[in-house]
Amino acid sequence: MENFLSFKERAELSMVPGKTQRQESHVYKFKGKSAVNLLKGAVIYGANASGKSNLVKAVQFAKKLVTGGTRSNSPIPTAPFKLNSNTPKQATRIEFEVNHKGMHLAYGFEVTASRVLEEWLYKVSSKSERKIFTRKWNSATQKFDTEFKNIKFKNNDEAQFLNFIAKATRENQLFLAEVLDRKVEGNVDGIDTILAMLNWFDKVLVIITPTSIFHGLEGRIQDNARTSDIYAKYLSYFDTGISGLSLVSTDIDQIPDMPADIKDDLLEATKTEKKARAFIGGPDNQRYMFCKNGPGEDEWEMMRLVTQHKHSDSDAVSYFEINEESDGTRRLMDLIPAVLDFGVEEKVFFVDELDRSLHPIITRTIVDNFFNRSPNAKSQLIVTTHESGILDQDILRKDEVWFVKKAKDKSSMLYSLEEFKPRFDTDIRKGYLNGRFGAIPFIHSQEGLQGLIES
Repeated sequence: MENFLSFKERAELSMVPGKTQRQESHVYKFKGKSAVNLLKGAVIYGANASGKSNLVKAVQFAKKLVTGGTRSNSPIPTAPFKLNSNTPKQATRIEFEVNHKGMHLAYGFEVTASRVLEEWLYKVSSKSERKIFTRKWNSATQKFDTEFKNIKFKNNDEAQFLNFIAKATRENQLFLAEVLDRKVEGNVDGIDTILAMLNWFDKVLVIITPTSIFHGLEGRIQDNARTSDIYAKYLSYFDTGISGLSLVSTDIDQIPDMPADIKDDLLEATKTEKKARAFIGGPDNQRYMFCKNGPGEDEWEMMRLVTQHKHSDSDAVSYFEINEESDGTRRLMDLIPAVLDFGVEEKVFFVDELDRSLHPIITRTIVDNFFNRSPNAKSQLIVTTHESGILDQDILRKDEVWFVKKAKDKSSMLYSLEEFKPRFDTDIRKGYLNGRFGAIPFIHSQEGLQGLIES
């Protein structure tokens, strides 16, 4: 990526294994002449305000642009580097190389707030790059020059249809987003590469921020009683004291601070929808689910999520509101869906501030669990963290550790621990905290702090 938030110059996070031979189980090995082996995980360190979170935000920006698109006549929500007189007027560039559905694909784009300047998709092998499509803004004609190649259309009508979609794509919209919005799948053969790239953004890429709430939990509990048991076992394993989760009926008029327009929309749905669900996060950290169960106007209910705790002196159970649980417990409730998916299906998890509100032992357990549970699912875990307890060569490979630091021009720089070539027996945690690898805060002397306090 380039020119996004604090990243002024090009920055690249590579999941291709380096030369280290340790922890071979941390490497996914693919077969085939053009196959590229990939690392299971990456852990990114850096001082506060170094730009770690901006790396995750860049990925989130791209996902939203592809899967959510833009509104007509609305600017693209770019965020170019501000601390330079030229970069705010320059384009943001982001590119992904992914291995998905047996294909190695390279997709990227360049955008400004006003329009897409360029967009491309290539199928990559060890010997060549095969263009699938390119779309480039022509300032002379004020139109896009779009080219499709290596697509086996069933007939000329399909080729014309895809070209029509490309021509109809707005200046502020990605072609990939337009393909998703227009439901092109099923109408055009031979676009497996395009659909695979879309599927990766839509279904494989998962972004968890420090404030992310997993809104699907309430629905899972309602649909399958085992979900509550599974969650309870995980929450108990992490020593939270929770023995179960339940949904209890709630008066919609008793939900604090619910915006009137949201309430009106929900009540309108009772008249127009046969079945519907809506998940609502309250400002008080409560979690609600509106559920329309049938065609009748009165066949609906509002429920809220609560936790169960067993008494220490009997088999009795007390119910706790979600906002009565600790920040760490609530964070775990939003991370557990990812933990459950680690070894089940192909996912790429970007987790910002993995250690947020968590005990160091829990953070380490989650990382260990990922590396031990995902041998076949081809999942990847990329996290930012301050937790130095997992900076251990018995836990992580050198090529799995990355750092972000500020350059002299206040832009962010991303680099790998492997660049320092530490020995296999080096205490990398101690080296990091002592500043050997950079990416730590520069704190002035205690005397300087005392002088600030006194002044």
